[in-house]
Amino acid sequence: GLGERIAALGGYTVVDKGDLAAPIPETRAARDPRKRYIREIARVCQRLYAQVYQSYAAGAFPLTLGGDHTLTWPILRAIRKHHGPVALIHIDAHADINDTMFGEKIAHGCPFRRAWEDGCLQNDRVFQIAPVCCDRQLGRQALPFLEPFRKLLESVESVVIL
Repeated sequence: GLGERIAALGGYTVVDKGDLAAPIPETRAARDPRKRYIREIARVCQRLYAQVYQSYAAGAFPLTLGGDHTLTWPILRAIRKHHGPVALIHIDAHADINDTMFGEKIAHGCPFRRAWEDGCLQNDRVFQIAPVCCDRQLGRQALPFLEPFRKLLESVESVVIL
């Protein structure tokens, strides 16, 4: 599996903590159809922040896979608390920098706005490769979609795709 492949890269010890417990949407009572599960998402974000931070505090390097875009924010908050603000390359169709989405600040279209507000990012070292939208007021650079890959790869010595 993936853990064995990562361990083989350099003798790392890999611990799979399994999936983060999250409610199954179909088991929840319906509310506003545009923000049906916002409370559950907020609770998952809180648990994820705690788990990522605890991993750093224990001397581990957390690797998170999958999930809604919203989950990026608590991960970046935990990294900031442990290491300080980070540089970021975000590749997606959308920049996910909305202030609110459906009237909510914790939503899949807002994680990088929240991370910026929380001081999680080294703003002069954040690059968003997002062809659909951009926001210069945050000081980020939204770049045309394909050209940045060529420029980034010119400065990288090796690339590992797992």
